[in-house]
Amino acid sequence: MKETIQIRCAIEGFCTQCLAADVNTARGQKTIRELGNILDLQRHAVEEDDNYESFIDYDHQFHLLLVQYIKNEEVNNIFQRLMYLIRLTSQSALAVEGRVTGTMDEHAKYYEYLKNGNGNDAYKVLIDHLMMPLNVVKTTK
Repeated sequence: MKETIQIRCAIEGFCTQCLAADVNTARGQKTIRELGNILDLQRHAVEEDDNYESFIDYDHQFHLLLVQYIKNEEVNNIFQRLMYLIRLTSQSALAVEGRVTGTMDEHAKYYEYLKNGNGNDAYKVLIDHLMMPLNVVKTTK
């Protein structure tokens, strides 16, 4: 799990910086809007879905959209191969009380920084967000 998360941090961190640099372009703005739409769907899923399956699906869509932004097929293939492990990590982490709300808050903060072109602060939020399952696992053992 630790290695998978480290790979995610490398990939998604790079993608974050690329999107933040392009935030004022038409393509960057389109991606920002799509991320915002996914966040809205994720919020709605929390209100409607007790088993959080759709929440996790939207979570993965959010992160996958970020990765797909850079249009790098090799990176996309690596990320797709990790999706199974990522899903297991998500399910375990979200089972901990408060993590669904924490995830929503982290996504919202990340989105706001990114939307404003603040790649460095978005990156910091992203890394803390992605590393969270390791901290949850340590504290629940």
